[in-house]
Amino acid sequence: LIDYICGIGIDPAVMMTGKNSKTPGWPGRYRASLTEYIRWIGALPEPEAMAHLTGMEGIGKESAITFLKNREEILAEIEQHPSPGILKTSRVLSVVVAQQEGEFKKHLLARAALADEPVTTDTKRLIRLPTSLHGGSGMRVQPLELRELHEFDPLTDAVVFGTRDVRVDCRMNLKMPMLGSTYELQKGITTVPEAVAVFLCCRGMAEIA
Repeated sequence: LIDYICGIGIDPAVMMTGKNSKTPGWPGRYRASLTEYIRWIGALPEPEAMAHLTGMEGIGKESAITFLKNREEILAEIEQHPSPGILKTSRVLSVVVAQQEGEFKKHLLARAALADEPVTTDTKRLIRLPTSLHGGSGMRVQPLELRELHEFDPLTDAVVFGTRDVRVDCRMNLKMPMLGSTYELQKGITTVPEAVAVFLCCRGMAEIA
């Protein structure tokens, strides 16, 4: 699921199978990215376009010239009659879509969701009981309406513990914002508000002294 959301491991041949470029899902996004990339190349001055294409291993000067000459026909074929055969007949396209980095990959990933992969695949992190305490921070799991998200400040609104003094032994020098204040702490024993102490202990940055 996370691979699909992020566009990881996409099979170019599968993406080029089926209906026209307006098809939904990743096939449509993939073809739109490919046509966008081809138009980007077409907008470059010819020397730059040639340098870009021949800079990829497997694309020679003649292949690049042929591709640039036929790019409008290639675009029309991708948009109107997509098929895996396009990748076989165009040496340039077959190399471009196999690249793990580069301009085409940028266009493609721009259409992917920016998901936090470890969190998305870990149901323990996804499912939390509202108003319960988060064990990694000591903060409340706060239910929110979408309209409330912009104004939500977790370092104030999700803080459960109070401001009574608690002595902690900090493992390092650090700066900690919470409850509208910023606490600059030195390594060693110091006194902080209870809410800060809980957070630091939950994060493994301090212990109760």
